[in-house]
Amino acid sequence: MGSWTFGRRALVVASFILGLATMWMAARVHDQQEIDAMITAGVQARRDGDLAAALMYYNFVVIRAPTMCSAYKALGEIFLQISRNAEARTLLERALRCLEDRVQERQGDDRGRADAEKQLVEKLLSKI
Repeated sequence: MGSWTFGRRALVVASFILGLATMWMAARVHDQQEIDAMITAGVQARRDGDLAAALMYYNFVVIRAPTMCSAYKALGEIFLQISRNAEARTLLERALRCLEDRVQERQGDDRGRADAEKQLVEKLLSKI
């Protein structure tokens, strides 16, 4: 009877852990969809000239996904556009560090895209 209880407890614990892992994975997918939606909204707000909304959307992204290099770059570009150069420099430097890590991690076309974005950020930084 003791081994049956242990086996049953192990099964309950394993089921609980599997349930937590499933919920975590579902949240991650939801988070990624939410992040993608915020990036899209930020791009559109910027196109529409609503820089305050774009800042809000991109700030949401960097809070939820701190390794999203393009969000730091977009924030830096917006601050550069409104002549807040100190903030722009800080954000573009953060984007550059992020992209340097990304270039090291990637291969092939992904590495080329990350390197091209890194060069763009370097160019923006040289203007400040």
